[in-house]
Amino acid sequence: MEVEYSKRGHGLGVVLSHGMYNDMHTSIVEKLFARLSNDYDVLRFNFSFAGKPEDMDAERSVGEMEAAIGFLGSKKTALVGKSFGGYISSLEAARGRYSIPKVVALGYSLHEEGKPSSVFDLNGVKDMKPSFVIIKGSEDPYCDVSILKERLPKCKLYTIDNADHSFKPVSGIGNRDANEEKVISIVLKELEGAA
Repeated sequence: MEVEYSKRGHGLGVVLSHGMYNDMHTSIVEKLFARLSNDYDVLRFNFSFAGKPEDMDAERSVGEMEAAIGFLGSKKTALVGKSFGGYISSLEAARGRYSIPKVVALGYSLHEEGKPSSVFDLNGVKDMKPSFVIIKGSEDPYCDVSILKERLPKCKLYTIDNADHSFKPVSGIGNRDANEEKVISIVLKELEGAA
């Protein structure tokens, strides 16, 4: 498992995780690692299925998330995950094994693409203790807002206009870098109060 970490001795640790069809080198994860490393103990890692999405196993991925949290060794650890990484982060936080004050999901995978009736198993996520923040694109086909509000009514939702699941613009206006900067600003703001 590929891992990169930076220790600053801050009270709050942050574990960053990637989505199903990318790895820890995806743009938003790299940018977040660079920005968060200035102020937090932060770790990013590859799930064992990186590059082989057909080998994805949710339970194994939760175990890998636990290993990353343990390796970082912070008293409190926020989890920030892109897509599938956000889903796994929420499952891990719902188990209550570590002191996790906040989960931030970037493009949360609530259901299959364009199929709101196929909601994934949320395994206690609705009632988890940590604060749960979801940042999604306005045109994200994996996260129907009405179902999200019904299934996860306590989550805090931010929407990036003119953005898809990966925060790419859906029209010719804007660019991915600008959308990712909006996402990063929200993550930084949300983590300020988590320590």
